[in-house]
Amino acid sequence: MKKIYVLCLSLLTFFACKETDKPSSQPETAPAKETRAPEKKVPETLKTDSPEIPEQKIPLPTTWNGKYFGTFLRLKDESADPRAWGQINLDINGKKAVFKLDTYVEILEKDLEVQSETSKELQLKEPATGKQLTLTRTDRIILEGNLMESIVGEHEKYEIKKQ
Repeated sequence: MKKIYVLCLSLLTFFACKETDKPSSQPETAPAKETRAPEKKVPETLKTDSPEIPEQKIPLPTTWNGKYFGTFLRLKDESADPRAWGQINLDINGKKAVFKLDTYVEILEKDLEVQSETSKELQLKEPATGKQLTLTRTDRIILEGNLMESIVGEHEKYEIKKQ
């Protein structure tokens, strides 16, 4: 039985090879010609002789209005547990802001007022207690202040992002 199998396999291979060696009756088609997108002409005013492109700084927004979000590790020893992480939500609208903190330990919401505002820094104050939050904008946005210290119990800086 094994000899018949080997014989059949050899014959199939032989005929398959024989068919590929025959010149085909159909002419070969030329490979498809590559097409290139037309090159765009660069205006002379954009061309520079300098190999270096000057670094452009993106101007900071002048307003802080919007929604901000960040997460932080609330329970330091339990970083693998999703309940150990907290969320910061901050919604700024004009001279008012709503600060929300959602962690395994506490869930709270505070109404804040804008104390001072520049393009790089925003100071918020809770009217009832006088405690403050400060947002500082450089290449990222950092939140810190004695309001967070009184809630979390540690002096930390928290990175948040505008949504």
